[in-house]
Amino acid sequence: MKKLIIKKSQMKEFDKKLFKVKIPKEILEEETEEEFKLKDINKYKLDEEAEKHDNIYREASKIYAKKVRLKYDAELELGIVKDELAEEIRKHPTNWDLKKDERLTDALINRVIVRDERYKIAYHKYIDAKTESVEWEGVKSSLEQRGWMIKLLYEMWKDAYFK
Repeated sequence: MKKLIIKKSQMKEFDKKLFKVKIPKEILEEETEEEFKLKDINKYKLDEEAEKHDNIYREASKIYAKKVRLKYDAELELGIVKDELAEEIRKHPTNWDLKKDERLTDALINRVIVRDERYKIAYHKYIDAKTESVEWEGVKSSLEQRGWMIKLLYEMWKDAYFK
């Protein structure tokens, strides 16, 4: 069976006090600079695997929900920054190197907004939050697959596949 690979940066989330959970060392195969690898499912101890898996999946789901919320917060903040900048540009176009009598189209205002440092900061914050939420969606999906693998192994034992 394939190993579930989670980046070290993602695994650090499990150790945060907010979630009060640690990945049991017995399911970690190795720890490298770049990633953690979960041990293969022990087909002789499926009851223990299922019990551990439930806790890990629950915690990953909590982290995923938090990351999605942070993404939406960052998206909202980006919209607010964009609206505030557009309002400032419309009120005082000369402060933005625009002529006072220049026609302020949405396209022109957007070109000015994307050059502003406040917009760049908010945009990068949004992109980072979106990236993390997508990564955690993948972790959650991988853990769902691991749950199905545990169930499949149980069915194989039930049908005497390993005898």
